[in-house]
Amino acid sequence: MSSKMVLSSNVENIYSLTPVQEGMLYHKLMNGDSTAYVVQHRFELNGLINEQKVKEAIQLVTMKHDVLRTSIVFEKLTVPRQIILKNRTIEYERVDLSGIAAYDRNNKMDMIAQVDVERGFDLQRDSLLRVKLVHFGANQYKMLWTIHHIIIDGWSLSILFSDFKTYYDMLEHGKSLQSIMSIVETDKKRIEKYGDYVKWLEQQNANEGIAYWEKLLSDYDGTADIKSMEQAPLAVETVSLSKMILSKEQTARLQNLAATHHITMNTIVETAWGIVLQAYTGAKDVVYGKVISGRHVAIRGIEKIVGPFIVTIPARIRYKEDDKVVEVLHSTQLQGTKSTAYSYCPLQEIMSLTKQKSELIKYLYAFENYELDETLLTQNSEGLGLKIEAYREQTNYDLVLIANYEYGYLRFQMQYASNRYGSKEIEAMLLRLQVVLLSFANNPEIKLSELETITGEEKEQILGAFNDTSLPYA
Repeated sequence: MSSKMVLSSNVENIYSLTPVQEGMLYHKLMNGDSTAYVVQHRFELNGLINEQKVKEAIQLVTMKHDVLRTSIVFEKLTVPRQIILKNRTIEYERVDLSGIAAYDRNNKMDMIAQVDVERGFDLQRDSLLRVKLVHFGANQYKMLWTIHHIIIDGWSLSILFSDFKTYYDMLEHGKSLQSIMSIVETDKKRIEKYGDYVKWLEQQNANEGIAYWEKLLSDYDGTADIKSMEQAPLAVETVSLSKMILSKEQTARLQNLAATHHITMNTIVETAWGIVLQAYTGAKDVVYGKVISGRHVAIRGIEKIVGPFIVTIPARIRYKEDDKVVEVLHSTQLQGTKSTAYSYCPLQEIMSLTKQKSELIKYLYAFENYELDETLLTQNSEGLGLKIEAYREQTNYDLVLIANYEYGYLRFQMQYASNRYGSKEIEAMLLRLQVVLLSFANNPEIKLSELETITGEEKEQILGAFNDTSLPYA
């Protein structure tokens, strides 16, 4: 039997790529060695681990979620396609570090993780999920999941990890692999597949969507680009992180602002980030990329489907001299509602309508409204405990601001290119964001043109520099 016949018999479905997948494929083809869009999670496992049941749980997760059986095919094709295979073995490896001195194990683990990231993925031939079970010592195990973003998003990861734990626990409690397979087959019938989302995209009114974006962006003349002020950012292309957490009291003030004026926390942060970009660029009109979940689409069980639903759309923040904070907040929220309705339009096509073309979007913003189920993924829960030790993700943007509300705190994380920006200026950006957010909460009726956008430290530096300068009298 020929290899083509074997491949054909193993094909379950063939779909087009979504716009976001096309963008990731384009970046991969243009920058083959880049580690952008390689996502990795490292877990600490509790208790004595049964390796056979780990492998079977991975098999069950792969059976349930068809995107884990995806190959992205593009060679010798005029249009790339994603092929869903009926069967695919997820690449799995057991690594034994128990014989290494305890103080060397973490370094070795870091090295293993980094090598796996740098290896990347052959999107056509590789399993796009790799799992490593690492034996650390007596009853000590860690696990590494490395996956390409082209088949998954952050929302999906929590589903995968929860399903893995559920199936492992079922196996540990004596259920047979075959009986759980029957349960998985039943569960699969309750929700649609990622391919149904692909078909939905193909049915949307492209002309109506493009007309909306053209109207929104036609008179935009600028580019929101922050120039680095530090003398010597790192020469190596790496992704670094900087974090900021608002206090419960500060977060509560923003919640009160949202409730009083019937706006979302997302809208408040989205607007504040736009004002910060304006402060850095000197413009009153900026555009940046906003990442949305894409799960607003009316597809049965969409909140439980694994796949890359996220999309990036332009967000435009602008104001006139007399506009008040609350007015701009409402304007931003209205724009967000309209833009989400037309988020099916490919970003590349939207940018092609503008004067800036591919330079339209320099930075990304995302408000993450999903979280891992803590009752499933902690060592205090029943059964297998999965404690996240570390994770990494990387895009091809120099700045990505991620906001998240959790347990009464508003948290921020800035992912930034270390070869473009230094840590001090990133910290300054986050502090400016805090200043703007709290200014919103303190006085939402103030004119935006009168809003304070610099930190106390920056103000002291400016005044100090002014006082140290000898100015001739006229």
